[in-house]
Amino acid sequence: MDNNIYDIWGEALKFSEARRAAIGVCRAEPFLDCLPELAAARTPFVRFSPEERIDPALCLPGCKSVIAAAVPVGRIKPPRPDYPHGEFSLLSALRDYHLTVAEFLEDLAGFLGRRLAFSRKIFVDTGNLPEKEVLYRAGLAARGRSGLALSPEFGSRFNAGVMLTDIDFGDAAANQPPENHGFCASCGLCEKSCPTGAIGERFDPYKCVSYLTQKKGALTEAERAAMGANLYGCDACADVCPLNSRQNGGVIATGEIYPSAEAVEDMTRLDKTAFAERYKERVFFYKGIAHFRRNAEIVLRNIRQV
Repeated sequence: MDNNIYDIWGEALKFSEARRAAIGVCRAEPFLDCLPELAAARTPFVRFSPEERIDPALCLPGCKSVIAAAVPVGRIKPPRPDYPHGEFSLLSALRDYHLTVAEFLEDLAGFLGRRLAFSRKIFVDTGNLPEKEVLYRAGLAARGRSGLALSPEFGSRFNAGVMLTDIDFGDAAANQPPENHGFCASCGLCEKSCPTGAIGERFDPYKCVSYLTQKKGALTEAERAAMGANLYGCDACADVCPLNSRQNGGVIATGEIYPSAEAVEDMTRLDKTAFAERYKERVFFYKGIAHFRRNAEIVLRNIRQV
């Protein structure tokens, strides 16, 4: 192994730190130990089979290393207003993380590409690999009781992406998941805060309010009620996580994340043009105007009944 690769990886770490992000790397060996769990899980919105999800070489033949990136949200929520309001999750109130994380990884690829030639594929929620498992193996995060990956540095307030490469990073790719400091097994705040009981001995993604806001088609009356004021996503568990209390950044405008009942009512009347002008770079834009209006109508009814 050329010792120069370690110098290059050290430079890449400094590059990411300068961008206030974190990177790690793991070997591109098949994640065979994950297969039983993936086969038993009922993970929504996944189009790959469990067997396909464990093989980095599926999307990049000759893949040798997988780089994981954790890009912090970098913004914090304002106090909850005392007037009737809807609520966007923090991620859905900001620019689509698929764009921001992909841009970071493309910049990182350009940085590495000026130092060595290599092939790569970049994915943000679109590849075959389970991204949380890559984060764990790359030493960037530990498993959270809430089902979220928890970073010692960013809590759960970060977005992830992966870069498959044919670079052999050698021992640099021998990272281990960080300790979770024992807090996650004993704190229980996320479990207590979950409005639908999705968090327990095992996280049930199909009970999660975030899933309900993304679910296609008509919702049952119980599902509609469970959405509460959530227009897209849910921050109930993330808001109470002790690791997230240390995060900082610019405060989002109150109306951007907690729109008033009047603003939610306006959302129910948006046409395609207005929807695109207002939300084309939001994470929920791909769901379309009909889905967005459905959620707004549900939330408007819920907050008027409180």
